[in-house]
Amino acid sequence: MNGNYGCLLRESSRGIDLIDIESRLLAERKLVFASEITTESASELMKALMALQAEDDRAPVTLFISSPGGSVDAGLGLYDLMMSMSCPVTTIASGLVASMASIIYLAGAQRIATPNMKLMIHDPSVSGGSNRSALEFKREAERLLDSRSTLQQIISDRTQMPIEWVCEQTAGGIDCYFTAEEALKYGFAHKMLSGI
Repeated sequence: MNGNYGCLLRESSRGIDLIDIESRLLAERKLVFASEITTESASELMKALMALQAEDDRAPVTLFISSPGGSVDAGLGLYDLMMSMSCPVTTIASGLVASMASIIYLAGAQRIATPNMKLMIHDPSVSGGSNRSALEFKREAERLLDSRSTLQQIISDRTQMPIEWVCEQTAGGIDCYFTAEEALKYGFAHKMLSGI
């Protein structure tokens, strides 16, 4: 869901066919999310997921994720959609899966880690400039605390780790990184990638 991957040339009885790689992957029910989570990028992924659900609501979908994170609101919308789908979505973490992308990863019914992936969780942070009133900052702080609570509960529920442990990991505004092995140990991942 990140634009054109290019094309493959395939020889057939009709001659040489040009096959769009993204279309080929979509036909195999494989999606790649490798960008920042924005309203637009989440919307594109949601459309693809809904189209695959409409096509066959029982066939599995594989979602490869490598993302620095992004918008909490857009990400939660995507998470909610994935959690409500009847077709099982397997998420595969590759490269860096950080911040809101780690929550999207946790929506997978089956969660797979590549050997060199890194997963990062942290508290949500303030966005926007400092030219705001005290009341605006107060409202933003309340919204951040609500988001923090929601995200911590999702992490706890999906990893089966106690909420106290999750709060400890995200406390103090420090980014908390996990290797693939640690992601397995703490319930973020179910298994390591053994083949595609």
